[in-house]
Amino acid sequence: MNVLKFNSKEEWLYERTKYIGSSDIPIIMGVSPYKTPYQLWLEKKGQIEGEQNKSMLAGIKLEKTIAEMFFEAENVKELSEYNNCIIQHDEHIILACSPDRIYQREDGTIGLLEIKNTSTYINNINENMPLYWLFQVIYQYGILKNFINEAYICYLCNGVDFGYKKIEFNEHIFEDMVNYAIEFYTL
Repeated sequence: MNVLKFNSKEEWLYERTKYIGSSDIPIIMGVSPYKTPYQLWLEKKGQIEGEQNKSMLAGIKLEKTIAEMFFEAENVKELSEYNNCIIQHDEHIILACSPDRIYQREDGTIGLLEIKNTSTYINNINENMPLYWLFQVIYQYGILKNFINEAYICYLCNGVDFGYKKIEFNEHIFEDMVNYAIEFYTL
């Protein structure tokens, strides 16, 4: 696991554009409701700029608070040295992730936390979790599988409904993601 650390948030954000990250993988796999693979390809080639909408900006601002809600609910400690870094896949260095948070339990278990701020009502996370959320976590889990022991998605819906769910790793889905990502990167 190669961890790249940066001196500024701006440098970190710029460097993220050079890799296939966990926000990119649902787009490449065709399950993102927000962007097409072609739009992402244009962004990666520098032909158009990616845009941030109000929801994305609010999510960035609320991420720390939502993480704290999870840490309190699960009684875990944040490993802040992994904030604003890029972690590369051991074999394919163009595949990387920037986890929202990495945490540790009292027993030493290391976990990944993907954080979502959403206006989509989640009445039952087991039945109607957006597929692109799941894909983001499986991708990160695959990159970090020699480091982490578990992964969760936590979410805040409309500023009031907080929830979270443990995500199991799926090797077959991750292998498909790797193949699609490499093919996409070489276009």
